[in-house]
Amino acid sequence: MPNPTLGQTLSRAPSSGRPRLDYLDGLRALAALYVVLHHAFLQSWPYLADPKIKPGAIGETLFVWLRCGQFAVTVFIAISGFCLMLPVLRAKQLQGGVKGFALGRVRRILPPYYAALAISLILALCFIRPHSNTRYDVSLPVTHSGVLAHLLLVQDFHWSVYEINGPMWSIAVEVHIYLLFPLFVWLWKHLGILPVLVLSGILSLSLSHLVSIGVLRSPAPAYIFVFGLGMAAACFSYGEAERWLPRFSISLLATIAVISFVLGTWLFQSGRGTRSDFMIGISAACFLAILSRNATGSLRRRFSAKWLVLIGGFSYSLYLLHFPFQQLFWQWLVLPFHLSRMAGFLIVAGPGTVVILLLCYLFYRVFERPFMRQKPVV
Repeated sequence: MPNPTLGQTLSRAPSSGRPRLDYLDGLRALAALYVVLHHAFLQSWPYLADPKIKPGAIGETLFVWLRCGQFAVTVFIAISGFCLMLPVLRAKQLQGGVKGFALGRVRRILPPYYAALAISLILALCFIRPHSNTRYDVSLPVTHSGVLAHLLLVQDFHWSVYEINGPMWSIAVEVHIYLLFPLFVWLWKHLGILPVLVLSGILSLSLSHLVSIGVLRSPAPAYIFVFGLGMAAACFSYGEAERWLPRFSISLLATIAVISFVLGTWLFQSGRGTRSDFMIGISAACFLAILSRNATGSLRRRFSAKWLVLIGGFSYSLYLLHFPFQQLFWQWLVLPFHLSRMAGFLIVAGPGTVVILLLCYLFYRVFERPFMRQKPVV
């Protein structure tokens, strides 16, 4: 998910001489837009639910790059760890303590989340039709247990993890990781960032094992380690570990990022999604470090483009609500006119995305932005 962390309210990096961190919003925007296009692709060709519904040769050739939607969520988790670590590096501690951190996260995350959940429930119960042969079919029917799981933010462990509004599963995952963040900060303060990486890796591997033997259900057991990688990237870029990376090391980071991404893509295509998340997390952390250390580079300027920063500012709202809106476009503009799936994709991914951006921006102004104006607790 596009984490609404302090990256959107922190005007400067920990050192007062650092430039603004607009590139984080730019990266967040690109990841959010990729998720939107990925779901438009799955709405049109829901091959995960029905293997018979696949794009033809032309569609497969043109849009095969839209299959890896989970990569964007992995990037969001890495950005989350990175952004939450920045004020810790500046203050050398968790400002406000555990209570202050928890209250800050509750105030920032939950109002838009519950507002989006209410809208999604209304749409699912009153407007969205089941059995439409789109990806949204996995989110229906709505059950009492599913509603309760979403209210309690445990839907990632629910038997139907994608119920009501599929992308919301990652909100629960991130909230659970937040519970570990004070522990990670304590460990960093006393022992450094490497023990944080070791502990987060052990927790992710343990969770992966429990999922593999059927003891637990979790769609993303690797994300604890990915979050730790994001914290490490912040330390390497702005903290005490910065001295570990000499100035010429950007090329080394780029090499690791590319190799990890290629390996992660291969693992994903081979059906090993959890291992893929580990590799994509490493790639994302390296890329964050590259952007952070290359303050005057053209790559960072591109990610700081005004239109990207604008979309990145409301990417959380976009992530929360784009999926049910896409389904409404499919029902109102594609199915009644018996259009082909290719035509449906072009409508939902093209003008549909423009309208969805406008609707989600309005949602942001009403349900998200007011809570961003409050003084941060951490």
